[in-house]
Amino acid sequence: MSKVKLPTLKCRVSNLYNKNQFVIEVSTNNKDYLIFQSYKSEIAIYCYNTRTLYINEYYINYSKTTSKHLYIFINEFTPFSVHNLQELRQAINENQISIYKR
Repeated sequence: MSKVKLPTLKCRVSNLYNKNQFVIEVSTNNKDYLIFQSYKSEIAIYCYNTRTLYINEYYINYSKTTSKHLYIFINEFTPFSVHNLQELRQAINENQISIYKR
């Protein structure tokens, strides 16, 4: 039987002002990420190393509560400033923020 070497992962989870909104810090051997999760859905990922913010492709369909917490996450944990859907769309159109698909 052969052994597989997996990267070392460090993970820390905390609430974002609400019991169903989470900020998850994940560190691997070479990259550090901050993930915003609402209930069981991954909403956004920020990569510290590349200073890149990725928003889930379904961002347009988020509830008011999830959107509110997404903007809090962006403003408090990333170098970006977004306060509403119009500003988020503008940042995406200007390629400051990227869309991702799972």
